Parts: sequence; C-alpha cells; structure tokens
Amino acid sequence: MIRTIARYGARHVRGSMAAALKAILHGDGLRGPSIAEFEKRFADYHGMHHAISASYGRMAFYYILKSLNLPRDSEIIFPALTFWVVPEMARVLGFRPKFVDIDPATFNIDPVKMEAAITPNTRVVV
Repeated sequence: MIRTIARYGARHVRGSMAAALKAILHGDGLRGPSIAEFEKRFADYHGMHHAISASYGRMAFYYILKSLNLPRDSEIIFPALTFWVVPEMARVLGFRPKFVDIDPATFNIDPVKMEAAITPNTRVVV
C-alpha cells in the first residue's frame, strides 16, 4: 500500500470536516469559543502567551505589520509581481508601498534594484 501524501490536491485532517461544520452551524467560524480554544492551544504548543488566528493571509499580514508599530508613512518595499491586496494592507495602515522590479530569471525581487530602492524611510522589505 502506498502511504505518501500528495504534494498537490486535497488533504484532510481527521475530524476537520466535522469541526468546520460545527463552527459554521454555531456561528463561531471567525470568533467564538472554538477559535479562542484553538488560539490558546496553539500558543501553549509553541510556548507562547498569546496567538492570534487570521481568516486569510492578507489579514495575517495586516496583523504582522500592525504589530511592528512602524511610524506612519514608513516605506515598505514589495516585489512588483505581487497580488494587489498585500501592499493594500500596508496602505490601509498608513504606510507607503514601494514597488521594485523582479529578476526575470527567478521571478523574485531583483536584489540590485531593491538595494537601490532602500531609503532612510524604508522599514520593511517583503
């Protein structure tokens, strides 16, 4: 019997469908006792005092930026090839997104162009 995990495709954790259905039926899918319990258990597992869950990656990024307590109008450098909502989270918090072109060979931010884009007001490179 093959016991490998598919690299792509659906993966299911035993009991996850029942837990998701219960959260939907009880209306605590975004906030509520099951979320609070998950955050506490997650924090305990990692030896932390607190953990905050996020409904989407964009909200996780928002929480991360907010936790940095950066000054308003701080520059945050993003690769030009990115999904629009990620720099939008920075803009919503009062920061200035700055876009840097990518290296066409890697599709990652071009390190030479990134270095040239850094100013005294740059606080984060994504």
